[in-house]
Amino acid sequence: MCKPLYYRLLLTACLLLVLTGCESMRTVMTQHKVVMEVESDIAETPGSYFWQPTSSAWPFDYPGYQDMYINMWVGIYLRGLDFNIVSTDAENVVFRWDEARLGVTAKKLQSITVYHLSVDRQRSVNSDIPVQPVPTMLQASSGRVSVSLDYSPFFDSPYVFGTKRVEQGQGFIDDGVGRSMVLELPIEYDGHRVIYRFTFTATDVQQWNSYH
Repeated sequence: MCKPLYYRLLLTACLLLVLTGCESMRTVMTQHKVVMEVESDIAETPGSYFWQPTSSAWPFDYPGYQDMYINMWVGIYLRGLDFNIVSTDAENVVFRWDEARLGVTAKKLQSITVYHLSVDRQRSVNSDIPVQPVPTMLQASSGRVSVSLDYSPFFDSPYVFGTKRVEQGQGFIDDGVGRSMVLELPIEYDGHRVIYRFTFTATDVQQWNSYH
């Protein structure tokens, strides 16, 4: 074999290895644009809504809500929810996941299945198998409560809004746009107990490649 041909074949093989390596590191990122509606058993004036800007890495802002007790925005991800309290007068805020219920409509709510719970990114429950939902408490005027759920009892897949992966996890064949889910969650503030009902509806979705 002549040297020029040998070097060309070697270069081609190296390029294939590089491309294969990059493809193996590729992750398909997905975010839904979500509209949130909130109801509660508070007799006073209803709350108001806002949009919380995300970082430049994410295409859609997060839905937010505030009333006389709470000011929060919610991140909705493929396997879980992040509740971010940005300000509250209460010293202790308790999310009663042990009493939470979820469903595709308010008339079809059932107990949730939890795989992970954390407060301010500090692990409180983390497992590959379902665990008993437990209350989580914020002991400050701001913080973050994250929960990872099993959505398969409510949709045809374990991902939010029933999104389904294609083979090898490269994106989704069913993006869930137009679907809704309802979360009923009691939240306690220094002795005040409010039952909230959050309705999340996917109105758009974007997917992009990440090689980090």
